[in-house]
Amino acid sequence: FGNIGKCKVEVVERDAFRRVTMEKTLRVMAEHRAEQKSSSSRQPLSEDSVPTTTRTGRLFRTAATGGCEEYLSCLERLGADEYWLIPSQVVVVHKDAGSILG
Repeated sequence: FGNIGKCKVEVVERDAFRRVTMEKTLRVMAEHRAEQKSSSSRQPLSEDSVPTTTRTGRLFRTAATGGCEEYLSCLERLGADEYWLIPSQVVVVHKDAGSILG
């Protein structure tokens, strides 16, 4: 009798899973259609927001055309100005076999 109960529970669980996955599928399809409609009505980017007009965009253009030293120097200045550069004097590299960076 225990097996019959387990079988019924499994049938109910599978049916619930099927309903949930159908709902998720319908939701994703609706979101995709909504995204397609909104992306077709978007305005083109203004000149102010084109990546090549930003400082970072210019930096990557320099990387493509300039030398490595110039690129690294620009990258270092950008990092310092934007406060994401970690100064080299506070970075300690451990040469232990199990450690990568300390």
